[in-house]
Amino acid sequence: MNNKINSIIKYLFLFGVGGLLYCLIELVARGYSHWTMIFCGGLCFVMIGLTNNIISWDMPFWKQAIIGDCWTLLIEFITGCIVNLWLGWNVWDYSKLPGNILGQICP
Repeated sequence: MNNKINSIIKYLFLFGVGGLLYCLIELVARGYSHWTMIFCGGLCFVMIGLTNNIISWDMPFWKQAIIGDCWTLLIEFITGCIVNLWLGWNVWDYSKLPGNILGQICP
């Protein structure tokens, strides 16, 4: 039971730190952010943390970075589809950039 509580605390901490860092990066980079990015960034951090529980710690860092990038792109895309396309909040729009996917991500 204690192990489950520690796990919950760990992932809540990762969620909080990831969400705040994500927003902070946006604030520094473009001067504003949106509250939904707390959830997007938090989920990215949690998924990257869970990935480290599955893959070997001996995996080269660059491979871990690629896996983390893939999680981030996927979560950004899903968040964008919900926030921008489904709810119509228009938080961001990459549709004018080459290589974009539905205007939500631009690898």
